[in-house]
Amino acid sequence: MRKSNAKKDIEAVKQYIERHYCEPITLEQLAVRSGLSATYLSSIYKQMYEVTPTEYVTQLRMIKAKQLMRNQKLRIKDIAAEVGFSDEFYFSRVFKKLEGTSPTKYKKFIAQDS
Repeated sequence: MRKSNAKKDIEAVKQYIERHYCEPITLEQLAVRSGLSATYLSSIYKQMYEVTPTEYVTQLRMIKAKQLMRNQKLRIKDIAAEVGFSDEFYFSRVFKKLEGTSPTKYKKFIAQDS
């Protein structure tokens, strides 16, 4: 019976992530919110959206960070904090891993492009 509501539970988790991506979010917190086990939540979420909840949080943070980088007055440190990273160096590592370039280089490239 519980599995029949899993799709709604997963959709609710996705909506929660979209509203709270800039806050600390753990898989365990999402599992408690949904009433599903962390393993089951992650598995079903990946089946539905092709990424895990944790990967989705990171994707949203990177999208928002790239949008914020268009504002040349914002420092990388401020952008990192705005999108939910308490450590700007960790933000830079994640950004480079996913985007193939550092946040600083990306921001400079955007400035040239505008």
